[in-house]
Amino acid sequence: MKFYRLVSIDNFLKGNHKSSIKRLLLNGHRSCIRCGIIANVVVHHSDGYLLYHFSEEKCEMLTIDHIVPKSVGGRKKAAANQQLMCHGCNNKKSNKIELATLENVWNNIEDYIILNRLHVFLHKVITTFPEFVIKQTINVAD
Repeated sequence: MKFYRLVSIDNFLKGNHKSSIKRLLLNGHRSCIRCGIIANVVVHHSDGYLLYHFSEEKCEMLTIDHIVPKSVGGRKKAAANQQLMCHGCNNKKSNKIELATLENVWNNIEDYIILNRLHVFLHKVITTFPEFVIKQTINVAD
């Protein structure tokens, strides 16, 4: 049996729980990056937490969007790869990478991509040529 409970954002942030939504809220992300609609309530349900904007005019769910989509290699849990978008804007974006969004967070993404590629490259070098890596490490240390 599912349950639903409305929680104010302030009370949600005071709670002792971990979630990607809480991390985004603590980092100041409270609105859709595209249209600017502001989240004003958290819905706690048996499967987790959802952000919503409730007003007399509309009710809109805000979701976590991946700046670099998972389908093209973006990391699911990387904080630098997450932003809030309302459900409508997120559906319009689909699995595209938007240049305007990347320009706003380019330093984080650039660092992430460089470190990710470096990690993959070093792993290949170390597993393919372990004796070369050991020799180069000793030469650098001298």
